[in-house]
Amino acid sequence: MITELDSVLCGFRGISLCEMESAGLLDRVDAKYMINVDILPILLKKVFDDYRILEIDNKRIFQYSTLYYDTDNDLLYSSHHNGKLNYTKIRYRKYVDSDISFLEIKQKVKGIRTIKHRTRIKDIETTISDYAKEYIENNTPFQNIQLKPIIYTDFKRLTLVTHDMIERVTIDQDLVFRINGTSHKLDNIAIIEIKRDVKPKNSILAHNLNKIRAYPDGFSKYCVGRAILEKKLKSNNFKEIFLNINKISNGKYNYRNIS
Repeated sequence: MITELDSVLCGFRGISLCEMESAGLLDRVDAKYMINVDILPILLKKVFDDYRILEIDNKRIFQYSTLYYDTDNDLLYSSHHNGKLNYTKIRYRKYVDSDISFLEIKQKVKGIRTIKHRTRIKDIETTISDYAKEYIENNTPFQNIQLKPIIYTDFKRLTLVTHDMIERVTIDQDLVFRINGTSHKLDNIAIIEIKRDVKPKNSILAHNLNKIRAYPDGFSKYCVGRAILEKKLKSNNFKEIFLNINKISNGKYNYRNIS
């Protein structure tokens, strides 16, 4: 069955993974937005002419699976929750459709820039290998840090890029969090992340999001997933994000100019 979103995505000009490599933006400024999935087709129709869409083997939406690691005392989670300007995420990410996996390190620098390191590995590791440990020590301040697997996040993603390759956009939906047999799905939510080497104030997509009153919110899959599934975990600093999740998911967010 072809959905409205599928029909809209057909209107974009495709781009191959090889062509898009120049827009990797591993050192970037990014902004994240949450919107209700029902307005995603309407929003994307407005930017047909401004972006191309990643296409691999005639597919334009891809399945991802991610396993995040942390310490016994939740150092990485706490650094983000407590508002540290510099914090780190360590994860394994699998591109399910192509069966390709990476160990990835994301570092937020001075609360502004995101720097990403990644290395190809065979598959998601539930126990960190010697190679992965050395890679983490070479690319983070952490030496001899004891890490353990914490939470899986699964989602579907489409990726857009501007014609000049200076902006990359990922749009995630059907997001599911999993911890030890317990899971939670974010219903009706799409997560949009706009990535540029400077602040995305000149982004056409960001401009259209602002017009409908959708604003950046600092959504973190790792932190939100843990806070939802681990009720005893400190999460008060994410209160505003959870209020927005509930409003958007239940169709109560007051969008404007969406026609």
